[in-house]
Amino acid sequence: MKKILPCLIFVLMNFSLFAYPGKVIKSFNSPGQFITGMTFDGENLWLSDRKADLIYCINTENGNVIRSISSPAYWPVGLAYDGKYLWSADAKGGIPLSENYMGIIYKIDPNDGTIVHQLVSPSPVPKDLAWDGKYLWLIDDKADKLVQFDANDGTTIKEFLTPAYNS
Repeated sequence: MKKILPCLIFVLMNFSLFAYPGKVIKSFNSPGQFITGMTFDGENLWLSDRKADLIYCINTENGNVIRSISSPAYWPVGLAYDGKYLWSADAKGGIPLSENYMGIIYKIDPNDGTIVHQLVSPSPVPKDLAWDGKYLWLIDDKADKLVQFDANDGTTIKEFLTPAYNS
């Protein structure tokens, strides 16, 4: 056993020398210059652009824009897809003032861009969104927290500090 353990450690250390972050399978240019959110609906990629105030539906095979819908937010910073609807986080609360940070979360019909529901973000400065199958998650950019919340009323389920902070 004493001879096997040092050999095993040496082999594992050698494998880590060949590790790399990943292989690019496909890439294409984004349709806008200020892409701030991204999600996948199982078929297409959705991108939000904070400068164009648009949410693009992208064909993942060729990168072409299939269609776009107006962003309900002045400063969209994150997108999520729950299996039926898009969710967009707005860091500015719909007001274009540079000092205004009062996040709003929008539930959007991806077919026509209709706002189905909106709620005050559990964070005044949301940064991104994710859907876990039951709840939404966001990154609180100012407090460096991950927040799980109910998409119906915005109730925080749990939150914890992020493993890294925004400096």
